[in-house]
Amino acid sequence: MKKLFLASQFSQVTNLVGKFFSKLDLSKVQVAYIPNADPNKEPKQRSSYKALESLGFKIVITDIEKLNIDEIKDLFGECQAIFGAGGDPVYLVNKLRETGVDKLLTQEIQNGKLYLGSSAGSMIMGEKIKTSEYLGKKTGIGLGLLNFSILPHWGGKNDEDYRDKKVQLVLETYDEKMSIMTLTDEQVIVVENEKMEIWVP
Repeated sequence: MKKLFLASQFSQVTNLVGKFFSKLDLSKVQVAYIPNADPNKEPKQRSSYKALESLGFKIVITDIEKLNIDEIKDLFGECQAIFGAGGDPVYLVNKLRETGVDKLLTQEIQNGKLYLGSSAGSMIMGEKIKTSEYLGKKTGIGLGLLNFSILPHWGGKNDEDYRDKKVQLVLETYDEKMSIMTLTDEQVIVVENEKMEIWVP
């Protein structure tokens, strides 16, 4: 069983989070917060952290580059949900593999642990990762919990400078036989087992 809440910009879709958690009291939910996609940014200053905090979650910063695998396993076991924050998805997935957390995270999700992602944290769930020139053109292999890839921040207000580059990126995927789903900052991909929906506020 897997249940995923995959946002482009988590702070813009917080009013959908309660629906995802159904009848759970969010103030009693502990979230393991993985900040490693952007190691240069203080986790508590990030918009996704502040958004989770405003919803009442108990947040446990889970830095996979500072904690050992046993400590991370214990934290995942104690928390009811896991959150992957935004940044560089290729850097994040590489660190997950280097530390062995990729297998642990995948197992937790397949066993029913709720997973939420924002931008890079959502992209790593796909088959492949492909970034535009905003991050430097990078490619990587995702965790494969989806049978397609995610391209976030599509058509946003700050997208004008990168729109042509993103279109070019999408065109390139045809040659690579890569299935891709674009996601605006006001959309969320919600997956429950094999069922997928797009939610909007």
